[in-house]
Amino acid sequence: MRIRLFDAFASNNSGSYTIVGTFESAATAEDVARVLASVCEAHARWRESERDPSSNSDSAPLVAWARANALTEPSPGCDDDWPQYGPAPTVCSAGRFVLLFAPYTVTMPKVFGEYFYRREGRVQVELDHAHSDVATYFTFYIDGARRLDDTVSPEILALRERLEAALPALVERDPADDRAVIAPVLYGSTWRSLELAAVFRDVVTGTSAVRALCAELGVAMWLRVESTDGREGDPFAALRGARFVPWGRFRVFLWKVGDRVRAMKAVREALQCSLEEAKRAIENLPAELLVDVDEPTAKRAVALLLEAGCDADAGPVARG
Repeated sequence: MRIRLFDAFASNNSGSYTIVGTFESAATAEDVARVLASVCEAHARWRESERDPSSNSDSAPLVAWARANALTEPSPGCDDDWPQYGPAPTVCSAGRFVLLFAPYTVTMPKVFGEYFYRREGRVQVELDHAHSDVATYFTFYIDGARRLDDTVSPEILALRERLEAALPALVERDPADDRAVIAPVLYGSTWRSLELAAVFRDVVTGTSAVRALCAELGVAMWLRVESTDGREGDPFAALRGARFVPWGRFRVFLWKVGDRVRAMKAVREALQCSLEEAKRAIENLPAELLVDVDEPTAKRAVALLLEAGCDADAGPVARG
């Protein structure tokens, strides 16, 4: 009897493909997304019916479309530049942006980026053959708004609430994917805007859901995507400390504490911070716990501190 043992490993030769284009207007972006979605659906059906796509490229919908638009690639999507074992690419628009995504493919044709330029847009980013999660970053703002009271708009606050409710379902992993869910991050930035970083289960589905909320609430958006590059741990760790606190003219002062543990709990809730940050916040009193926040946020923080037996108050800060 002869026994032979072999040591081998499997190799994944396909990755995801993402391309984002930006245009002068949302109307142009919407039309570009509509055109690409239509031709991608037609080409996917054609690929499924063809035994040898590369030998019959003249009948390919993507080839005919490329020729009609004077694009230079001779036979796009007829070889390994189209998903062979994964789902067809999907497309959506979001404001002035168009996003095309294929979760599992060797590569994709270059005609999509070329078409963006034909439509007087430009390619913001192209992730060709990414093997890591694709992270999507959004900035939400009220287009052209300048509020004299420096407060965050009610539309932004409403969007934050709606996103908090919708995001858990959008970032769930596929049932076949046993990796931990990467929790999304909502955080604040300059100009009274709101930021979101998320790894969606499906990039287009997630982006489309966010776009729908923005359209409903009248909020403008800016987006970008990047690969997480297989980094271990939390790719958004550096952002989790940038909490979203509505900007305004109020400050919260903590003068003294009673019971230290109760005070730390109240500070942690008021500041939405870690235990270590709460400890540091009460080390040197008196202290300004919150600076340049809106009145409701300041009043809520003071109420929490007073209930915990602390001496605290809040007041507006005069501006020159």
